[in-house]
Amino acid sequence: MKELFSLIFGYLLGSIPFSFLIAKFLKGVDLRCEGTKNVGATNVAVLAGKRAGFLALVLDISKGIFSVILAQKLFGLERVFSCLVGFSAILGHNWPIFLKFKGGKGVAAGMGVIAAVFPKEAPLLFILLVIVYFVFRSPIFSLVIVSLFVPLVAFIFKEPLNLINLSAVIIIFIHIRGFEETKARYRELKQKIPK
Repeated sequence: MKELFSLIFGYLLGSIPFSFLIAKFLKGVDLRCEGTKNVGATNVAVLAGKRAGFLALVLDISKGIFSVILAQKLFGLERVFSCLVGFSAILGHNWPIFLKFKGGKGVAAGMGVIAAVFPKEAPLLFILLVIVYFVFRSPIFSLVIVSLFVPLVAFIFKEPLNLINLSAVIIIFIHIRGFEETKARYRELKQKIPK
């Protein structure tokens, strides 16, 4: 029963629309109707400024982190199931009940889940994130790129195979949802290459 409650808890935590609330409070705009029409940190940055976008990014990452940590501490769940609770939080972020199931892409929340599930690997992944960010200057795109290294880094750190496989499923989900961001960044890079 606690497993079911934890999954519901994870979904509701992920459903808290921080990006929507920040944009609404600071600029009075509805992210679902303006900009990219995506309820995420990138759209907040476009419509409310980079500082607001950064705050939204941090809060979205925090949703993923705390969904896993609270699943372990509050419900006493093991790492594998706490990872599922984290995935439930990603689903909540993407399809939040509080916004009629119209949310973000789950990239930031997803990487928050990964960081909490693999705390030993998190510092190395953060260093990679900083390096990639200085190259591409896009927080969300940088998170998408760094996520590709998660299974390899987890394998090097000798994490359980079932946990690596579950994280790989989350990463695939992140890439499917973040495809438009990746495609847009690819077009920008292609334009910069001399012909």
